[in-house]
Amino acid sequence: MHLLTAALFAGLSWTLPAGWQAVEPRSTAVIEPAPQLAAATFPLRQTERDDGCSPDTAQRRLPADGAVVWLVESRDITPRALARLPQRPARFVIGRPQSVECLGHGAVVHWQEQGRALSAQVLLGREAGVARRREAAALLDTLVVERVPPPPPPAGWRTARSGTADSIRVPPGWSVRALRVQRGVPRPRVLYRLANPSGSVVLRVREHRRGKASPAFPAGRAPLAFDARRRAGLSFRGYRVSFRIFARAHASARDIAWAEVSARSAGFSWVGRE
Repeated sequence: MHLLTAALFAGLSWTLPAGWQAVEPRSTAVIEPAPQLAAATFPLRQTERDDGCSPDTAQRRLPADGAVVWLVESRDITPRALARLPQRPARFVIGRPQSVECLGHGAVVHWQEQGRALSAQVLLGREAGVARRREAAALLDTLVVERVPPPPPPAGWRTARSGTADSIRVPPGWSVRALRVQRGVPRPRVLYRLANPSGSVVLRVREHRRGKASPAFPAGRAPLAFDARRRAGLSFRGYRVSFRIFARAHASARDIAWAEVSARSAGFSWVGRE
C-alpha cells in the first residue's frame, strides 16, 4: 500500500494500492445510488457513459485478472431502510464472485457509516483470484467517510403531486391534501393544502381562472415574493396560481418559513392541463 494516489469526493477518500488507479466513477446512466469513487487495476477510460445500469465498457476492457471497484451512495433512502443496513465491518471481505445484476461477474458489499448508506461494487475478471479480492478489500479498509450535513430544505422532503405533472415538496411531519385528478374540476380549484402537525400553519395553493399576467400573478421564473399578508402568485401560459399562508398567533417562525420553502418548491406544467 502506498500514499501516492488518493481520491477525495463528497466527504469520501481512500488510498489506492500499488498498481491501482483512480477512474471516473460515473460510468453508466445510473444516478441513484450515486457513484462517488472508483478505482481499477488497469487504465479505464471512456468518453460516454454506458446506457442502462451495466458497466459494459469496463466489462469489455477488464483484464482476465483485473478488477474495478465502485463506491456508491444511496442518498434517497428512508431512515428505516438506513437502520437496517449493517455497520461497517472491522475489515472488509470480498466474497466469491457471482453474476450480479447491473454489475456482471463480481461481488457487492453494503453497509452504513456516519449516517450514510454505502455500497462497494467489485467487478472481477474471470481469472482474478483471492489475492485480487484481498487488494479490493484492502482498498475499502482505507476508506475514510465523513459525516455530511443534510442538504438545505426542500431536498429530502417528500413530494406530493397533482394532475399529470404538478408537484410540491412537503415539510417533514406535515399533512397534505392534493387534487390528484384536475380534469373536470372547475377553476378556481385548490391544488394543495399543507398543514403543520398542530394546524397552526396552513399553505393553500389555488389555481384560478385563466387570464393575463398581473401584479397578483406575475409572469416569469423569479422566486415567489410573499406580501405582508403572506400571499404570492405566478402565471405561465395564461395559467394563474396563488399561494396563501395562514398562520395563527402562536405559529412558529420556522414553520412559516417552511411553508414559504414548500411554496417555492412547487412546479407546474401546461402539459395535460385542460
